[in-house]
Amino acid sequence: MRSIQALFILLITTALPTAANDSWPHWGGPDGNFRLERADIADSWPEDGPMELWLRDLGPGYTGIVGAGKTLYTAYYDDGHEVVVALSAEDGKTIWERKYPTKTVESQVLQFGKGPNAPLLLHKGRLYVLSFDSQLHCLNARSGEVVWRKHLGEEMGAEVLRFGAAAAPVVYKDMVMVQLGGKEHGVVGFSLKDGAVKWKSEPIPVNYAAPAIFKRGGMTQMVFMAKKEAVSVSMADGKVIWRVPHTNQYDVHAAQPLYDGGDHLLIVSQRGSGSKTLKLSADGKSVEQVAESNLFNIFHSNAVLIGKTAYGANDKVLMAMDITTGKLLWRERGYDRANLIQVGDKWILLTESGKLSLARLSPEKFELLASQQYLAKPAWTVPTILGNKLFMRDKRIMIALDLGR
Repeated sequence: MRSIQALFILLITTALPTAANDSWPHWGGPDGNFRLERADIADSWPEDGPMELWLRDLGPGYTGIVGAGKTLYTAYYDDGHEVVVALSAEDGKTIWERKYPTKTVESQVLQFGKGPNAPLLLHKGRLYVLSFDSQLHCLNARSGEVVWRKHLGEEMGAEVLRFGAAAAPVVYKDMVMVQLGGKEHGVVGFSLKDGAVKWKSEPIPVNYAAPAIFKRGGMTQMVFMAKKEAVSVSMADGKVIWRVPHTNQYDVHAAQPLYDGGDHLLIVSQRGSGSKTLKLSADGKSVEQVAESNLFNIFHSNAVLIGKTAYGANDKVLMAMDITTGKLLWRERGYDRANLIQVGDKWILLTESGKLSLARLSPEKFELLASQQYLAKPAWTVPTILGNKLFMRDKRIMIALDLGR
């Protein structure tokens, strides 16, 4: 039935709608916060889930899907190589592929795969790709041709992480910011144009989480998770502004710090460290801890902050927490390490076991609207939404669904 419906849709549809959220260029979507205010999606699903538009094979990896208009990009692992692929959002067919060899070292943990892990970054016609072994590629997004490349391990002594490089590259002004680590660097800013080093912090051990960049008191800072702490550095000169200890037995932090747009910042990690709410001074140069929770813990899935309420999942529990007090507002079982996207007044949830759900979340309650199994475990990649089309992947396949009314 789904294949017949998909064929019908493809026959009558000539282009993806672009009236709302027509791009998903980087980690967190258009605004970097996994929130889409204008997307128009259905309030309920048919019994067998949203209409399937297409499904294609894809190799292993956890790299997210970025895209704009009619083109999507992701990456996968294939026999000692990473492969970056551009594909049609309309039918899933390959437009181009760029393949390059990667290596692992004995100290790395490979039971979860050999990557790729890091989210892609699409910016002004170029695609920035950070490999498992810390190669940074800048590709022409239209053709896949290499614009410039730097092997951050061999050329700059980048820190070798046990689970491979995974932190999202981000754009700041004319630089792509990468958490590099090593004996001479922490975070490094490379020229978008040619990869030249333009900015760097002092040596700081890095980790796996995407950073948060925000302006407070007239000063722009980047907050990222290091080995045993959260660190803020000035985007003006790379100097450390403040540090807050945040530890667990594994020294692994893979969840992004969340800024509420005012005076609160939530840092969150896996069980053993949980979450801390920091209150920023008016000038942004210092913080004080105002709340904490061992129950609100996130491993490597995302969390979403709306006002003073944080939503996220670990193990099998989806939670909402008041960040000003650290008090859990509710818990809902059955959502193992779910990734979340707010879409208007509804939410899309994808668990690591591959269950996709439609729900309404608020500080007061969780309301399930629909649910359907699609992917195989581990489905660790956050879905991507363009218009009212959803794209998601696991380590075997990639699938496109129509979420429209």
